[in-house]
Amino acid sequence: MYIIIGIILSKSVVISDISEKLKDDFTDATEESKIKKIYRFFKASTINPYYLYNFFIEEVIRKYVKRSNSNKVIIIFDHTTLDDRFLILKFSLKVGKRAIPIWYKIFEYNKKGNKSFEHIKQGIKELNEIFNSYNYKVILLADRGFKSIDLFSFIDKLGWKYCIRCTNDMLVKIEGKDKIKYLRDITPIKRGVKKFNRVLLSAEEYRCNLAVCKAEESEDTWYLVTNMDSKQAVREYKKRFII
Repeated sequence: MYIIIGIILSKSVVISDISEKLKDDFTDATEESKIKKIYRFFKASTINPYYLYNFFIEEVIRKYVKRSNSNKVIIIFDHTTLDDRFLILKFSLKVGKRAIPIWYKIFEYNKKGNKSFEHIKQGIKELNEIFNSYNYKVILLADRGFKSIDLFSFIDKLGWKYCIRCTNDMLVKIEGKDKIKYLRDITPIKRGVKKFNRVLLSAEEYRCNLAVCKAEESEDTWYLVTNMDSKQAVREYKKRFII
């Protein structure tokens, strides 16, 4: 019990911070002993951090639903590294100019398969179970590291919307544009968006919509694959950068 008190008092899960807050009022153990006990507490197999976090997230979403005047939810997912020791797959709910993590999975940095798309699909599937009870239009946003025809099709089947940036080396077929073989063959315009509907992407000829434009304040070109209206997709994708 006193370890829980230490977590609350320190507002941290760092072992040394918790130990420092556990003064004589709570335990007469030595500093070394406290640290060992706290470490064993976190290593205990009976503690499932993902299970505990899920309760917190369900409460966050309930409050979001009460306060939101829109039927649209924007979820941004990406990978984050921590000290070259861990890789974190994170899905975040966009709330104004903030992003609240609502699903995550942590891997050792060099663990084989830590970027498998099966983990991404797991996250989307579990979030779908949460949002199923709400009448929300869910839009997923992600950068080019998440381009995958299999993932696009998976999202389609759930009935969610997505806007995901792709690399310029992807094959594409556009009706009436025979000279265009790859995304890089599409020349963006300086100010504006080139929109293409019902293109065939990759050798699998996955049908989707495509928006091509110059990135704001950058020389990059955005090749945005989406199952939404192409112009709307650009507006939504820009929201990745205002949090």
